[in-house]
Amino acid sequence: MSKFTAVGIKNLPPKNKTYTKTEGQGLYIQVSPKGFKTWYYHYRFRGKQRWFHLGNYPTVSLKDARERREKVAQILSQDIDPIAKAALEREELNQAITVSELVEEYIQKWAKPRKRTWQEDIRILHRDILPIWGNRKANEITKRNVILLLDNVHERTKAKRTLPGEPTMSRSVFSVVRRMFNFAVERDILKYNPCWGVKPPAALNEKRIGAKDYPLMHKRALCDVPGTVRAMDDGSIKALWCVANNLIVAELDSRKLWHIIKNKLDFIFVSDFFMTPTAELADIVLPAAFYTECDLLVAAFGHPSSSITASQKVVEPLGECRDDREVAIEIAKKMGVDVAPWETVKDYLNWRLKYQGVTYDELCRKPESRIVLLRRYERYRESTPPFSTASGKVELYSTVLEAIGQDPLPIYYEPPESPISTPELFKKFPLIYTHYRIHSFMHSEGRQIKRQRQLAKEPCLEMNPETASQLGITAADWVYLETPGSEGKWRISFRVRLVPDMHPDVVAGPHAWWFPEKPAPEHGCFDSNINALLTLDPPYDPIVGVPQCRALLCRVAKAESQRGATNV
Repeated sequence: MSKFTAVGIKNLPPKNKTYTKTEGQGLYIQVSPKGFKTWYYHYRFRGKQRWFHLGNYPTVSLKDARERREKVAQILSQDIDPIAKAALEREELNQAITVSELVEEYIQKWAKPRKRTWQEDIRILHRDILPIWGNRKANEITKRNVILLLDNVHERTKAKRTLPGEPTMSRSVFSVVRRMFNFAVERDILKYNPCWGVKPPAALNEKRIGAKDYPLMHKRALCDVPGTVRAMDDGSIKALWCVANNLIVAELDSRKLWHIIKNKLDFIFVSDFFMTPTAELADIVLPAAFYTECDLLVAAFGHPSSSITASQKVVEPLGECRDDREVAIEIAKKMGVDVAPWETVKDYLNWRLKYQGVTYDELCRKPESRIVLLRRYERYRESTPPFSTASGKVELYSTVLEAIGQDPLPIYYEPPESPISTPELFKKFPLIYTHYRIHSFMHSEGRQIKRQRQLAKEPCLEMNPETASQLGITAADWVYLETPGSEGKWRISFRVRLVPDMHPDVVAGPHAWWFPEKPAPEHGCFDSNINALLTLDPPYDPIVGVPQCRALLCRVAKAESQRGATNV
């Protein structure tokens, strides 16, 4: 048995009787006496031999046949018979309604009863959708079709816009089309919304804070933190929702954030399990549903396979607890902003499973509620392009970074404050601070949980014994730490832990430390938290837009009081 080659398949001769050849892994080619060649995938399903038709050669090339085999094998790995699945899809296609029929049903059963602007929906659908898609089956519309439609609308109407920031027609079309296909999913007309995964029109993305300055960071629709905090300070942002985020403690410039959240924002609400310093300043604290009260998808990456597991909620959320995802969807609805392709959390879970060919409920009924994804190697040999980069190659020289005006090759920049950049400053602040992680905590989480706190009772600063000795510091002493930016204003406290392997010029501490046992509302969030000494001021990383906060000049001195951390 040997691997097929394109030339070998082309030259397979006809014989008196039909015969087959295989290269293994279930891929066969059948050659008839008249020379017709047909691809098949051979497999067993529940003890029965099955032959799945992959297509006819040369319409389906060797490369195509291998790709189709992999897709069919993936379906089989989910304990689904590919032949039965294909038959069901053909039946569904025959019964599918057209886009024209879907438009009529959407207008009559959803838009008219629920939208005051339903007539605008009719106008958009009749002008932009029906002339192009009207006679097509609704379940044939793909994500690519949606993207091309929006591109065409954008090009047709861009010359008519006269005001900066004016909503584009493509944005309006996108909103209506996405809503219509959501309706189709809710009514079980379609299994998936082809708008899922389509980015909003560029004009909407450009409104995101920092999007123009840091385009790579905003590929995932994020705002840069310094710009967002400035917008909160100057009144451009008026409200804030913190979800499982102790922002004041976990982010740089804790004191400034405290002032802004307390004095500048019109409204703030927090969803959390505990009363953190951030929650203490909120207008409303929403009790969040715990993990056992939520339907979840858990992805595990490993060898020889990865997996996706459905984790069903054990009980309904107690009292007024709500799933954060449900709250986000409902807020969008109340604001009249169509910001997501999901009407419910279940829609969101189904969207995440879209390319696995199952719904969340179907996954829950599978053995162990799990999909196993076998690890495949050397996929570049079968992919077009081989790698998902701009050039299709392994890029040591990044053409993407080059396109946004950044250095396409890795380059080292000395920190703005360092023994080399600022040698005179280093004489006053002769140590370099960096962070270390504590396994029992994640950022600011866990300090209020007794069993986790027992593993790390106090914030400890690690330092070399010789350096400590020169400063008159011994193991377990409390010390103060200052940075150039905090000199004469603030300092924080740590308990010292001596580490012989530590570089003499380096000290390391945990970030985002607070003391739930200390009085509200601050709970000691400025006492031992390095973020209380740092700012969100420039210079910023040119790609992601954040300050350097991993190698900081500092100085350490033994605290006058050895009673513990205090806010000084």
